[in-house]
Parts: sequence; C-alpha cells; structure tokens
Amino acid sequence: MATICREKQLLTTLAAAVEVIARHQDPSHSRPHDPSRQFDALAGRIIPLYYDPDADLTYESWHRRHEDVFDVDATILNDPTRVRLLLHKLDARSFKRYSSYILPQNPRDVTFKQTVATLKDLFGPSSSLFSTRYACLKLIKDPKDDFATYAGRVNRECAKFKLSEYNENPFKCLIFVCGLQSSDDAFIRLKLLDRIEAHPNCTVQTLTEEAKRLLNLRHDTQMIEDGKPSVQIVKCKPESIPESH
Repeated sequence: MATICREKQLLTTLAAAVEVIARHQDPSHSRPHDPSRQFDALAGRIIPLYYDPDADLTYESWHRRHEDVFDVDATILNDPTRVRLLLHKLDARSFKRYSSYILPQNPRDVTFKQTVATLKDLFGPSSSLFSTRYACLKLIKDPKDDFATYAGRVNRECAKFKLSEYNENPFKCLIFVCGLQSSDDAFIRLKLLDRIEAHPNCTVQTLTEEAKRLLNLRHDTQMIEDGKPSVQIVKCKPESIPESH
C-alpha cells in the first residue's frame, strides 16, 4: 500500500515538472507579446503588388493569393495595423495613386474593409466585365499547350467570369449583344453595351426596348435630315431705270 502511495506521489511530481518545463518552452511565456515582430513575420510572407492589368496582375488576383494571410493570420492585428500591412505591400506608384484618390482622408483613417473595396476598384481589370465574359466564351486551346495548361487557362478565365455572381439574365444579354454583328447594328450594339455597363441587372426585354427606341431615334433623325428645306438662290432681275426725256 505504501508503495502505491509513493508511486502516485512520484507521478504527481513528474506531471508538475513536465507542466513547468512546457510553460517555459512556450514562446508566449518565454517572451512578451511583440506586435512589430508579428507584423514583420506576416509581411515577409507577402510579395509586393505591381499592378499590371494586361498581365492579369490585379489587386483581386493578388489578394486571392494572400487571402489566408490577410483574412486569417492577420486578424490577430488590430484594424489600423492590418491596413498598414496591406498598404506596405503596394509598390510606390500604386500607393501614391491610392493615397491621392482617398484625399482628404488619410490611409490610416480608412477601415481595412473599405481599403480592400477601394483597392479592388482602383486596381481592377482594364476591360469591362462584359468584355471579360465575352473573351471567356471565345477561348480557344493553343495547339502548343498541353491539356493541363489549357485547363488552367479555362479555370483562370472562368474565375474572372465570376460564375458565382452569374444568372440567366446576364447570359441572355451577352448572347443578345454578341449576335449584333451587322455593320447596320454597330451603333445600337455600342449603345446596348453602355446600357449593360450602367445597368448590370438589365434583361433581354430591356435591351429590346432600348434597341427599338434607338431605331426610332435614328429614323426620326434621318427624316429630319432628308426633309431640310433646300436653300435656293433666287436671282432677281434688276429693275429698269426709266430713261429721262
């Protein structure tokens, strides 16, 4: 019985010793909380953003690459520090453009969420969403590409297509406008593209009514031009001066 008690006491002592050792080896106990060290560690995992929309180097694609850093790991930082971490990785030209755009606000006075939204707008694709979707539908495999490379292109273009935000109406509008290939429809096609850009939720019915309105407008304009009164030069016969007798 005495042996069992001694063994229990020994186990208790060993458990306490292990706990003390573990506490001393825990980084959170061995050194104080250091925000600057956390900032530097996170910044070291992020490559700088050099905006180049032609090479698909947009803010959105860059943020997607570092999404875990900004949206998971960096949540240990307060909001102003997260903003500073984000802007710290913009190249000089991009930072100047952003800071000028938000004047008279100071970058540190803008929330992280608002900063991300503004950067997406400023450093987004150079082409419209409609053009991006049209290009996606016209995608063709390069004979020099293997199928894995082609699959990567398809995935990349479909990501820019924003399928998750897509529904039936935009697809119908895309097909509607793409079918206007006649030179006679060039003016209407241009105006309908403007309409889609201004009202992304428009429908085929909306485009149809707009096309009819544009046709009527063109007809009325042509009618007015054809009906302009012609200016005729009338030569008047000079009055004869009576001869004096």
